Formats: sequence, C-alpha cells, structure tokens
Amino acid sequence: MSSQPKPVELELASDKKTSQPKAVKPKELEHALDNKTSQPEALKPIELELAIDKKNNQVLYAESKKDFVDVLLSFLTLPMGTIIRLADKKSGIGCMDELYKSVQAFDEECFPAKTSKTMLLNPRSACGLMYNKLAVKVDETDYTILYVCRTSPCLNSSLGLVSLVKNSICACGKAMDKKIYLQRKGEDTGRGFTNDEIDRYIIRDDLLVLPASVDHTLSWLRRKGIKDSTEVKMEIVKVGLEDVLHLLQRSMISTTPLTDVFKLKDNNNILSNSLSIPYHCRTVINDSISKEMEVKLWFNKSSKEILCVEAEGADFVDFLFTFLTFPLGAIIKMFEGHSSMGSVDQLYESAHNFSDMQIISTECTEMLLSPKLERMFGCSNQLLQIEEKTTPAVFDHKNCSCSHQEKYCLHLEVELKLMNPKRPGETTTGGCFIKGRRRLLVTDKLEIKRLSTVSDIHKLGNTPLDDMESTYVRVGEEEALNLLQASLISKSVLSHAFSARVINRSEGSNYY
Repeated sequence: MSSQPKPVELELASDKKTSQPKAVKPKELEHALDNKTSQPEALKPIELELAIDKKNNQVLYAESKKDFVDVLLSFLTLPMGTIIRLADKKSGIGCMDELYKSVQAFDEECFPAKTSKTMLLNPRSACGLMYNKLAVKVDETDYTILYVCRTSPCLNSSLGLVSLVKNSICACGKAMDKKIYLQRKGEDTGRGFTNDEIDRYIIRDDLLVLPASVDHTLSWLRRKGIKDSTEVKMEIVKVGLEDVLHLLQRSMISTTPLTDVFKLKDNNNILSNSLSIPYHCRTVINDSISKEMEVKLWFNKSSKEILCVEAEGADFVDFLFTFLTFPLGAIIKMFEGHSSMGSVDQLYESAHNFSDMQIISTECTEMLLSPKLERMFGCSNQLLQIEEKTTPAVFDHKNCSCSHQEKYCLHLEVELKLMNPKRPGETTTGGCFIKGRRRLLVTDKLEIKRLSTVSDIHKLGNTPLDDMESTYVRVGEEEALNLLQASLISKSVLSHAFSARVINRSEGSNYY
C-alpha cells in the first residue's frame, strides 16, 4: 500500500502589496505562489498529432508530450460541482445539472452559513496547488489565496483563524474577506503529475493513455479494423482552454471524446446515458457499522413508478448535495474503476497503469486514484466512504509589511488555524451544508426544493390520488452508492435506486 503524502510546509504573505515581492530568505523560500487566476503565462497552446480514420472521419488516437497528459489527469482531481459549473450546468451528466440548480435555487436561510452554499457551487479541489504549472489550467480558482478577518486582534492572537472560503464568519462575528497568499517552501507545487522519463504518449479515442510505442499503436489500429497506413491520415491541432473544457464535458458522457471535440465539434450532442441495472455494493470497505437514514418514498401502486421522496428533515438532502464536492477520481474509486461514465474509467485506468510503471510518484498516485475532499468540505451526514484532507491545518503568519522588502523580518509569527466555514469560529471538521427540520421534496430527476403541497402537486404527474402510496425506506451505504451512480448516468435517479424496494415490498408492510 502506498504511503500517504507528507504534509506541506506553508507560509503566508499578507495582501498589503501592489506588486509581487522578491523572495525573502532565498535559501529557504524557493518559490512564491502569486495571485493569478488566469492561464499560466508564456505557455503556448498544446500541440497534438491526430491519427484519423479516413473512411469514418474518426480520431483513432492522439500523440502528445506530457503537458497534455497532465491536463487530462487533472480531470480526476476536479470536484463534480466544478465540472458542472465549468459546463454552465449543461453537462448532460445524469441529473447532476438539476442537483446543482437546486442548490442555486435554495434560499440562503436554508444554510447554516452563507458560505455553505458557496462551498457546494464552487467546491475546492484538495489538489488545487498542482494546477499552477499545467499547460492549461481547467479550474480557474486561485488556490494560493486564503481569507482572514480584517480585525487586528484576530490576526495577532493565539485565536487567529484562516478560511479557504471568502466571507466565512470569524469568531468575532465579522466576515473574513481579507486576502493572504500562500508561499511554499521547497519544491515547486505545480510540477504536473507525470515525470519526465516518458517524452511521448498516445491517447486513444476512449481516453486510455499509454507511452508511445509501435506495439501500442499497431495493437489499437488492428482493433479498430485498420488494414494499412493508407486508411489513416495525420492532422496537427492546437489545443487551448476551450477545447480542454469541451473535452472534459465529453469525457464524462461519451466513449469517443477526441472524435467529438476535434472532428464532430458538436457541443449539443448529449448522449442518452441510462442505467439498466442498479449498482449494488460488492465490498465492505471497513468493519464499522454504516450510518443509515430514513425517507418517505411516494410511488404509483399500479405501475410501481417512483414519484418522489419526501424528506422529513435536511439530512437526506444534505447528503445528496455532497455529491457536488466529490472529486471525480474518488467517485470512480467507489465503483472499483467501473463508474459507467463516458471515458473517465479509462483515464482512471491509465493513472493506475502509470503508477505501476512508476511514471507518477506515490504522492501523485494518491491524488489521482484516491483524491480526498478539500479540508473542511466534509459533511456529518455522509453515508459513503470518502476521506477528507487534513493537512496543513495551521499556518504561520506575520501581520506586517516586512515580508515585501529585501530584509530579514524579526516580527513575531502567529499561528492561524484553519476554520470550518460551515461552523463559524470553529476549527473542527464535519458540520452540515443545510439545516433545519423543514420538509423537502426530491423528484426522480433530483430537483430538490422545500415542500409546498400547492405548487408541487403537479410534480406527481397524472397519477390518480387513490393510486398513490408511500413507504419508508432505509438509506445506508449500498443505497447511497445506488443513488450516486444513478445521479451520474441516469435521468431517473430515484427509480433506479429504489424501484426494487417497491416491487419487492412485502404485502401490507409500510416499512422496508
């Protein structure tokens, strides 16, 4: 089993500056990350060589250097909410767009803190600092920025707090909106995922990535029915941010994303992904007893069609909302490499193969194959086995301007502790994204809202009122996995997760 990556040593630089300072203590501070959210400077568009099937006008494979492969691998570290946001809620990924829109539509009074909503709509990646030297930075979030309170006592005492989310509420009750910037000692954070030992790669149309070789190329061409080289033509394309974003979206729902992006150029061709057999948990990750919830399920007695879930409290909906914080690689890991989403399982397999071939380090293997939730983005109502990053949780800070001058600073450092935005003033993990005992309605398409019997009765369709029936169902880890996978590849999430429960329900029983 690979070892855990070592905690990173970090310092903080205040936002009292008009330009980037020169490095202080140059022997210790090798690289200072600055405040930039744009694409990396002085980097040209990525060049790809495409092998095209002339007859079918399909991309057989692409050949590239490591820069493009690193960008592809970064997809595995992106939270689902970030992927939906980058696709402008038109991703076509199951019912995830509707889930994201539901969070947007929720009133702020439903959240324990205003920042809870921000955390779901703009979830941070725990690997964000790795993005800074990628040839194309897909997530525009600036991971070098943290936020503190503007009140001096809060920065100069042992009770000082720092947050990853802007406008979190400090222990003193004021908004944490003052920016401070991370400075990292030692090696460059943005070095990419793959090492420099392999200079060329081939990327198949299904996103399986392999070191470039004649064996790999011929094997794939034969598999695609290519008889000789006259059936193939070569094209060179320049790849920028727009192409990468399109590729990200297509990789989630298509088995031929390279063809979709570079030959069909069809942004609106959303494949209809449907789940025929609900996923069932095959392994128990640990021996602990899984947490369970209880919800009321409404269905049509005659057709057994699932109508909606009536959640008598926020716990179940809070759990569903956490799907937006899950990194893509963590989701694929939950399904043992078989998520059924587009081509990303092949990308995940590529990272696994790279680890075996020592093309990626142990630390990068953890980031790609077992990515964690960002610090403080975990939830107390979690039913699935997903880890949260825990380090670093304390940062040294000097609340002075000396760090921006070419002189050694003798001012005292104070420790700032990482605060949980969901729990203003607290540094403990967990907490909930939404609050209260309000009743919430969840439709089969994952439209979620506060229950209103007047406005929501139409959501029950044409079902005769006498044909409506309810039953209570328990939701544990297995049901949670069913819900997660269905939400990623189906437009009928509740039906796939709970239909078997309704069909097999014991006669006369109102509890399953």
